[in-house]
Amino acid sequence: GQERRKAAHLVSTKRYRLALLKLERLVVQRMFELTKMNLSQTGKSLRYKLRKHIAKALQVSSQAIRNTLNSYNTGAKSIVPPGHQLSWGAVIEYAFLADFDLLRKPAKLNEVRPWATPSACLLLDKYFKI
Repeated sequence: GQERRKAAHLVSTKRYRLALLKLERLVVQRMFELTKMNLSQTGKSLRYKLRKHIAKALQVSSQAIRNTLNSYNTGAKSIVPPGHQLSWGAVIEYAFLADFDLLRKPAKLNEVRPWATPSACLLLDKYFKI
């Protein structure tokens, strides 16, 4: 009855939040790995080995991000009201840590800050680049 629905809601909310945290962690980790690829090293051999190692790590992390993104989207569908769905392209395009932080939901899942919507962020980016 009522308690079962409440328990199911709590479980789906918990899964959603865990997937969101994991997705954020993986994307931030990927951004740091990409940043490492741009570091200049004095030894050419060391730089090549480092880039090769990071490229392999990026392939693994990309698959982990895709799997976590699927878990996140499944969790977002299951909460009330449904959470924002994310695409692979949208997640990969986050270029700055501050942009990715906007994925975080406030403590109340149904509360969305007007300035945190994708359209508002795009508008602000265009405005301040002028």
